[in-house]
Formats: sequence, C-alpha cells, structure tokens
Amino acid sequence: MAPLVNIQLKPAAGWCFKVSSLEPGLLPPRTPQPPPNAQTASSSSPGGLLEPTANQPIPIPAGMKVFVNIAFDKNVPPPPPGSEEAIQAAMQGEAPVESIQKAKKGKENVNGGWYVPIIVSEPRLDKDKAGKPSLVVDCIYNNEVKSRALRDPAFKLFLEELALQRTEHQTSLAFSRKIGRPNILSKGPLKPRTVKLPASLLSSLPPPDPSEIPVSGENGIAYHPDAIPLVSVERNEDDWAPPPPPPKGILKKPAIEVISEEKKELDYTWSWGKLPSGKLQITIRIPDLSTSSIRQNQTHLDIEPRRFILSINEDPESKKPAQVISLDRTQADSDLVNAIHAKARARVAEVTKPLKRELTSLKSAVESATDEKRKEQLRTQVKEKEAEIAKKKDHELSEGDKEVTAMLLLKREREFEVDEAPWRQSRTAFAIYEGHIEITKDM
Repeated sequence: MAPLVNIQLKPAAGWCFKVSSLEPGLLPPRTPQPPPNAQTASSSSPGGLLEPTANQPIPIPAGMKVFVNIAFDKNVPPPPPGSEEAIQAAMQGEAPVESIQKAKKGKENVNGGWYVPIIVSEPRLDKDKAGKPSLVVDCIYNNEVKSRALRDPAFKLFLEELALQRTEHQTSLAFSRKIGRPNILSKGPLKPRTVKLPASLLSSLPPPDPSEIPVSGENGIAYHPDAIPLVSVERNEDDWAPPPPPPKGILKKPAIEVISEEKKELDYTWSWGKLPSGKLQITIRIPDLSTSSIRQNQTHLDIEPRRFILSINEDPESKKPAQVISLDRTQADSDLVNAIHAKARARVAEVTKPLKRELTSLKSAVESATDEKRKEQLRTQVKEKEAEIAKKKDHELSEGDKEVTAMLLLKREREFEVDEAPWRQSRTAFAIYEGHIEITKDM
C-alpha cells in the first residue's frame, strides 16, 4: 500500500445544512494515529478519507442537532475523469457487473471508475441558537465539484448524502434525512488542518507549495481495514475478495427531505413594521393557534440574520408533522414572488373547493328540474355562487399581491438582531420583535 503524506488544508466554506440524530449513541474514542508510513484502506466506499474521532466517548442523545459544513479545498483529491453516464451511475449507487470484474483485476474502482473523495473532520461539540448542545462536522471536497453542486440540485443532494453516509460510518451514529438550511456558510470557523493522504493520490493534485506541506501533523486520516481500497492496488487474484457493493439508490428515493416538505404549512397571515425604537416588528396571525402547544414547549423559533423558521406543535414522539412558518429573505426576488403567488393560488383552491362542490350540485339541479320557475331560481343561485367564488379568488390573489409587496420591502431592510432574541408570550398572536415573540390568538 502507498505511504501516507501530510497535506495542509485551508478549506473554504461552501454551505451548511443541519440534520438530527435518530437515536442515542456514543461518539467513539480517538483512533490511534498511524505511523507516517502506515498502510491504509479507505472508508466504506471509494473516496472516504476520514480524520480521527474524539479522545473520549461523548454521549449523543436522540434528536440532537448536527450541523454539516460542506467545504472545498484544492488539496483534496478530485474525482477521477468520468463520463456523464458514469457520474449518474455513481449518484444512483449503481456498479455495473463489468466494473466488478475490472476491479477484481485491480484495473478499476468498483463504482465504475468514478467517485468523489471526501475528508470528514472529527465531530466537535457546539451550541445551536437556543443554546442547546449540537454536533458540528466538516466535510471537505475538491474545488472541482463545487461548480456542479451550485448548478445541479441533484448533485448537491448527492454530496450531502455522501457527507452524511461518511459521517455515519465514522461515528456509528444514525442521522435523519430531514434537512434544514440555516442562512450561514458554516457553523463556526473552518480552521486550517493537516491530514494524511495516500501518496498514490497526489499525482491528481496541483503542485503544492512546499511551505504548505508540514513534516508532521497532529491530525491523521483514520482508515478502516474492512473498507474498499481508495485506489486499485496490485494483489494476487487468489487473495482478492470483492468489496461490498455501494449503497443502492442514493438518489432514487427522497432520502433527503427539505424541512419545509416534511412540515405542514399553517393557515396564517403576517405583516411587519418598525417600532419607534427602530426594531423590526413582525406580526403573525394564526386562526388555529393552540396555546397548549406553547405551554408544552412545542414551539421553536430558529432565527437567523435574514430568515426565521417558526415551528409549532413540534413533538418528537408524535407521528404528526409539525406546522411551520418560514420567512426567508435570502431568496431571489423572483423566487419569493413565485412562492407567494403559488401559495395564494393554493389558498384559492382551498377556500373555493366547497363552493365549487355547491356550484356543481346547483348546476345538476338545474339540469334535472322540470318546473321553469324552479329552474330560474336555481339559475339565479348558480350566478350568485359563481360571483361568490370569483370574489373569494380575487380576495386571495389580492392578499398575495400585498404579501409580495410586504416581503420585498422587508427583504431590503437590515438583518435581524439575532443575538437579542428572547421569547416573550402573551395570550393572543405571534408578534416577533427581531426574535422577541408575542404569542396571540385571533378571537
């Protein structure tokens, strides 16, 4: 096996997402650092480059937030050359039979020659906005994959799923696939670090600056002896054992779900204004708000400089999805306008649905009526019902236009004062003064 070489990384932040732990667990103790010339094997599939875990086991409760920083560095090995077909096959977790045969002869990786190397950091403890303990892990890719991730949502999900799988393999923890996207590039600073790479990978890297390659480093890369080799090596065919196949269907099913797709949207209206103190006030009116959810600590506010997510009836032990309100000022104007208009159209469909059923019944009654006087009465009712439907539609679309104006004006205001965000409750509606929440209910 190729010897290890120390490489200095200065990762640049790409984006951050958050998930949660599915069950209680322990972070394993630090893997003993291998000697400089130790032989290596990679993680559970090609491209898994892992740094050691923590010195002491750390208890991890179920439901703990896990922030994953996706970062990039030129000194992480890039993916090997591959056709679009090979890339798509890797994204789907497919390994053709002919690739297995080539891998047996040491000529090709089991994934058909295309994979994405990733360096996964040692998980570290931090706190979320509410001050609760959370985990943070850095997952670092080569700069080469960044541009595709930014223009191809499926490839971005692939990198996120890959990061989760590698972290799960390293920590023996299990994470949800319900993703939240905080409006931050990274959770905490991305510090320079030293990692160890197999020398055989360095031919694919740009010529390094000698000053950036230290003689030794404290952090190494933990390799697992039962894992698929990162690169093909020569061996006796009798000694070869086929590696386990890669996970199937990494993107075939919606394994990763954005939080807004899991949680149910509330029926609400909102407005905003400025207080004499200069603070921004956001008022949210919720007809179906239950104050019991507040008393039972089932309401959570995640406030960020240009976005907040308000979750109500968030009960981890209940199978019912939480209800969520999200105002995101980071989106493009066109995206905000389209989303608000789509919500308005959905609201039109909802409020007019029973009226349309009544209209259908009235029209059927007109067709079946034999008395002309009765028919005329029914026709009048049909016209009235059509007018009522049109009025409801115009009202909801008009409210949508007002929301567009309010949202675009709010977007151009300064950032929320995130550090001053205590909760404040009252009996009747949600009023948020840059994080100061008043819970109110329309009577």
